[in-house]
Amino acid sequence: AYFEELGEAQIMLVDIDHNDADDRLAIILLAYQMASANMDRRSKDPKATCTLYLDGRTYQNSGITIWRTLRLSIRLHALLRHMGLSVEPVFTDLDDCLAKATAHLGTSATKKADSIVANSGSTLQATGPGSSRPNLVGAFRGSVGGPPRMVAIWILSGVCKEQVEDIRVGCQTPGI
Repeated sequence: AYFEELGEAQIMLVDIDHNDADDRLAIILLAYQMASANMDRRSKDPKATCTLYLDGRTYQNSGITIWRTLRLSIRLHALLRHMGLSVEPVFTDLDDCLAKATAHLGTSATKKADSIVANSGSTLQATGPGSSRPNLVGAFRGSVGGPPRMVAIWILSGVCKEQVEDIRVGCQTPGI
């Protein structure tokens, strides 16, 4: 019933900066809630999966916001993927975000970022579950050309024009 009401893909618009412990808590609670509901669903369908998109594009000019969003998504993905939950950060220009995050850390390479939190730099450059995405287009369809699906959107931050456009296009998808 959980996924019928909220969808297998849920989007959270986030801005995890230096003073957002409450936002981090909300993200953690939603991730565990989704993972728990998916484990219940796996009793009938062992391959059931769900995705939480952490969309930080409104504040993607801030190295600290990028780094904290990336770090939290990596840790939640690592903890909960065995329960079928994929946690994926969303940033428009992944190379630029890597540069800003590593500059915030005082490092200059993916390898250095990876040494601080495993896979942090690689997540911005990889594809597949748990990796970064440049937009939310895939959230409204489980796969390229796949059937449309319901998506819940949780707003914890301001909203930028790219997010509005992705949501507008997603909502105009036949069947949504």
